[in-house]
Amino acid sequence: MLRKLVATLTALVALSANAFGIPLVFKNARIIDGTGRKSFVADVRVDGDRIVKVGKVNAKKGEEVIDASGLVLAPGFIDIHNHSESGLVREGAAANQVSQGITTLIVGPDGGSPWPLAEYFAKLEGKIAVNVASFIGHATVRQQILKNDYQRSASSEEIAAMAKLVEQGMIEGAFGLSSGLEYDVGYKATIEEMIYLARVAAKYDGIYMSHIRDEEEGFRAAMEEAIRIGRDARLPVQISHIKMGNRNVWGKSAEAISIIEAAQKSGQDVTADAYPYT
Repeated sequence: MLRKLVATLTALVALSANAFGIPLVFKNARIIDGTGRKSFVADVRVDGDRIVKVGKVNAKKGEEVIDASGLVLAPGFIDIHNHSESGLVREGAAANQVSQGITTLIVGPDGGSPWPLAEYFAKLEGKIAVNVASFIGHATVRQQILKNDYQRSASSEEIAAMAKLVEQGMIEGAFGLSSGLEYDVGYKATIEEMIYLARVAAKYDGIYMSHIRDEEEGFRAAMEEAIRIGRDARLPVQISHIKMGNRNVWGKSAEAISIIEAAQKSGQDVTADAYPYT
């Protein structure tokens, strides 16, 4: 299985590397097209940066042919929770991402993001091999205002100052507001602070993505907090890397899922993601 995956990703890298070169024909690939339909075996022709045919393809003279028999061909993967903010600046080729078939990274999760975002994007422009989007991090803006005095609740004036930074981040292209309420900088933030800031992201059609306050015995209250923030601020909620974080709550995943499903049934947009490994 691992060998098959590596071969699959090698095919994806070949496609990326040849995007603006000679036409490519993939023969007998198992296609997973991202629509949700069942996989199927077919040929694929790529010319420049466009997929021009999927089906039975007879290679023309001068086209490069890749035998993809037994391999999977898929669109580039989107990594929705990535911490390569500084790594991309150093290594724009992003070989560790591209070699896994990842073509889009969403950075700035868990409350920590580049700042200011416009300057960060300017550093990356034209120098990286992947697409990049970013959240604006709650801890990032909180530390901008409170400096190292973050082990306390913020005043209304300080929260208003944070909100201005969140708005700046959204205007500069942030995908939404992220938080890491289990970590030091965000731990003392009140739910009122979070709702206030999330409303700013909502104004720009952003989402709220959270590493919740407790992934262990307090997971129920922490999940309900994230859901309430989304409900009161009127924006979608994404709970990051949902898990039962210690032995005392192992086997309680069904409870976590039921909390999300209850919110969804009430009409709220709430989702979660999980690590792709066990």
